[in-house]
Formats: sequence, structure tokens, C-alpha cells
Amino acid sequence: MFGLGRDLWSDSHQDFGDALEDRIRFFAEECDSLQGFQVLADSDNGFSGLASRLNDLLMDDYSGKSVIKFPVSRPVPPEYNFNKCAAVLANSALAISSMLDEGLVSPLSLAQDWFPLKTRTTQFPHLDYNPVLDYHSSGILASAIDTATLIYRQKGDSGVRMSDVISGLSSGQRSLASLSVSLPVFLTDTNTFETDTFTKMTHLLPAASDQPSRSLNEEMSTSSIQERRPHLYTLRGLLKTALFKHRSSEYSGFGTPEEYLEQCAATQNMTALPRMYCHTKPLKTVRPFPQIFKPEISIDGQILTKVRTPGETVQVLPVLTSWSTGAQAQASLGSLATRAKKLNVAKLPRLLD
Repeated sequence: MFGLGRDLWSDSHQDFGDALEDRIRFFAEECDSLQGFQVLADSDNGFSGLASRLNDLLMDDYSGKSVIKFPVSRPVPPEYNFNKCAAVLANSALAISSMLDEGLVSPLSLAQDWFPLKTRTTQFPHLDYNPVLDYHSSGILASAIDTATLIYRQKGDSGVRMSDVISGLSSGQRSLASLSVSLPVFLTDTNTFETDTFTKMTHLLPAASDQPSRSLNEEMSTSSIQERRPHLYTLRGLLKTALFKHRSSEYSGFGTPEEYLEQCAATQNMTALPRMYCHTKPLKTVRPFPQIFKPEISIDGQILTKVRTPGETVQVLPVLTSWSTGAQAQASLGSLATRAKKLNVAKLPRLLD
């Protein structure tokens, strides 16, 4: 539970907090140019409390560095009963609320709701995964994280740092982000990006919704550019110059592939103020990546009209991610707050102490 994890940090008998602090300091001092920290931690159990204390440490000792936090929860709890599901909800609410003060918080889960239900897990059009297996669900989430963070993880000076991503996405004091993925990118012809590619992405945040709240809908009625929310799109594994070369005449006035793709995204998502980053190398899906792909996916990640030859495995995938603090994050946070209010904290032991 959340409280048990926080207590473990300061337990004088186990000396856990001091030991972890020493390890972080050792690796931080070994870095030539430390941008910040990416924190991945379970949010649905006692590790949520440890993650909260770790966040406090980073805010105090490394206040000049950026921190992006990824609270992760299983799509299906190991034990399925009302108390266990309520504990998942309570731990997630406490963990996320404790991290929102600084940096960017991007919760991840293949559950459709903050209160996990066995039959309500996220489905992907071209994946056939088992939500009970952490091996499968972690492969999907890791693919999204690896792709979305490419922009600030390039060797040399890419011109974009972790702090730029945080400040860009969290404009307007919003620090809860939603990550969506297209795995693999759905392509039928070269002009697919102009029609529906950016509308076929799968949310990796419970209770995320493409529909803005009523107040946001009222704001968007004026169609003002200032009312759009920043979206960071990352496309990997496709040659951007080829996409740009085959654009339709409607988009002939754009000078770069990024400008062209950003306009495609803005046209399909009326709440987005898009920024596009393109990376040539696709996602590698050889072992130990789980082979969770449906038969119509070719060995190079393309969608076929016939099934893959038996014995062949998918080697690489083109991937598209979207990262934002817009309507999806707003809907998810509202759902989390609504469900958490209904909990009887007294019936959840070691939650707060």
C-alpha cells in the first residue's frame, strides 16, 4: 500500500532510502551532461509510496534538473476482488497527486478504467496480447515510452532537451500528460497521413477520451489557435522525405516534411497544436520483444492483405506516438478524482500510514 511504501523509505532498520539516495548520487555524478530523470514505478501497489518519496528526493536534491514520471499500473490485478481493485485505485490516486507539483506526470496502463475490470482492457487493431502477462503489456508500454522520448535522447546536440519537452507540454500549468500510440502505424497508401492516421491512435491512459469536456468544447467554438493544446508527435521507421514527396496538391505549399505532417495532424485533431519529430530507425521487435502481432503484420511491420508465412516473426515496426496534456488527460484525471471520492479509506489498511 502507499503508506507502507513511504514508511519503508525511512525505516532505520532497512536503511532503504539512504541506500537508494547513494546510488542515485553515484550515477548522477558519472553523467557528463545530466538533463534530468525518467522515473518509472508501479502506481498500483506499495511502490507508489516509494515513488512518491523518490520524487521528493529529486525535487529537493536535483531541483535544477528535469523529471518526467511514468506511474505504471497493470491492466489486470494479480488478485481480482473488490478490495484489491479499490487499493489499485487508491494507490494510483495518491501516487499521481503526490507527483503533480513539479515536472511532467504521464501515467501508463492498458486498463480502460482506474478501477480495473477484468474484461475492460485496451485493445489494439493489430495486436493480439494477453493482458494478464506483464511480459506482453510491458512490451507495449515500453515501445511507446521509447518512441515518445526519442526527441531528447539523441547523441550530440539535437537542439531539444527534456526541459523543453516538459515546458512545451505543460503550458498553462497542466502537468498530467496522456500518451497515445499507433503500433504499428496504419498505412494503406501514401496519403493516409492526410486522412485518418492521427485519428487511429490508441490511448495508454485509463479513462482517456477524445471528447473534450463541455467547458473545453465551449472554448474551442471560437477555433482560436491559442486554445489548442501542445501535442508532441513522434514518427519512427518511415522515410519522411517519401511521405513529403507524395503529398497531395492541397499541401504543396509546405516547405518541410515536418510542416506537412504537423498540418495533417492539426487538420485531423482540432484540439492539437502539433509539433512533429521524425526518426528514421524503426522499433526493433526481435527477441526478447513478445511476438504479439496479428498474422496480417509483415516481418517489416507493414499491414498485409494476406497472412504472414508460418514461422516468420516481426522484426521491426513503424510507430507513431502522441504526447499531450489536452482533453484526454483532462478526462482521465476527472475520472480518477470522481472514483477516488467514493472510496472508504478506513477499509484500506496501510494506505496513509
